[in-house]
Amino acid sequence: MPASAKPQPSPASKGRRKLKPNASAPPKRRVNSSKNNCSVSKRKSINGRPKKLPNNAPSKLKPNASTRPNKPTSASRMRRISWTRNPVSGRNRGGSHKAAIHDPMTASPIDWTSWQGVMLATLMFVVRDGQVLLIEKKRGLGAGKINGPGGKIEPGETPLQAVIRETQEELCITPHAPRKLGELWFAMSDHPDILCHVFRSDEFSGIPTETAEATPLWTPVDAIPYQLMWADDRHWLPMVLEQRPFLGRFVFSAENLLWSEILHGSAEWGGTCQRPA
Repeated sequence: MPASAKPQPSPASKGRRKLKPNASAPPKRRVNSSKNNCSVSKRKSINGRPKKLPNNAPSKLKPNASTRPNKPTSASRMRRISWTRNPVSGRNRGGSHKAAIHDPMTASPIDWTSWQGVMLATLMFVVRDGQVLLIEKKRGLGAGKINGPGGKIEPGETPLQAVIRETQEELCITPHAPRKLGELWFAMSDHPDILCHVFRSDEFSGIPTETAEATPLWTPVDAIPYQLMWADDRHWLPMVLEQRPFLGRFVFSAENLLWSEILHGSAEWGGTCQRPA
C-alpha cells in the first residue's frame, strides 16, 4: 500500500462508535442464565411450529392470587358487593329495600299446599294505547302507594263482579270484558293473608275521575313506577302487560318482601279462602 494512501474502513467496522484511546469498552450486559427473553405472545416459529419454551422460562400470563398486587377495589365492584342478598332476611345488604328474588334453593317458610287466604280481593289493570291505568291509593291498606284499582270481594260476589264494582267506585269507569290473568297469594305478618284475583281489560266506558279513594294515573307501560309500588309488583305486573297467566306467592314482614315465587300458567290457580266468622 502506498504511504500516501489513506486506509479505508472495512464494511464491518462501519457504524461502530470509536472509543477514546484511554476509554475502556462499555461493560457487557449481563445475561441471567435462569431467565429467557421470549414470551408466550412473542414466540418465534421453527418450520411453522411455535418454539418450545424452556422449563424455567417466566410466564407472561396473569399472576395467581398469591402474586397479584393488591389493588384498591373499584367503585363499581364495591357497588356489586354492597348489594348482595341477605339469605335470612331476604333484603339487600347495604340498607336496600329492593324486592327479594326467590332463590329456588331456598325453601319457602310457608306450606302453600295447606295455605288458605283469609281475605279475598281483586285488582284491575286497564291497558290502552301503550298505557296502563294505575291509581294512587288514598286510604286503606297500601295508602300512598301506586297500584291498580280493586279491593275486597263482598259476600255473595264473584271475583269478576267485585273487580268491576271496585273499579267503578274508585275511578268512575266500567271496564269491558275483563279477563283473569293471575292469582296472588300473600302470607302477611301484620294483616290477614290475602288471595287476590288479577284482571286485565283493554276497553272501558266513562272518564277516569279522582275520587275519595284513588287518583287515576295513566302511565306508559315501559315506565312503570315500581319504586312507588308494593315490592312484589315488579315480579308479576309485566306478565299482566304481556297477557301471560301466572300465580304469584309472596311472604311479607310488614312491607318488606322476604320470599317470592312466580309460577307460569293457570294450572296452579284455585287457592281457597277461609273467611273469618
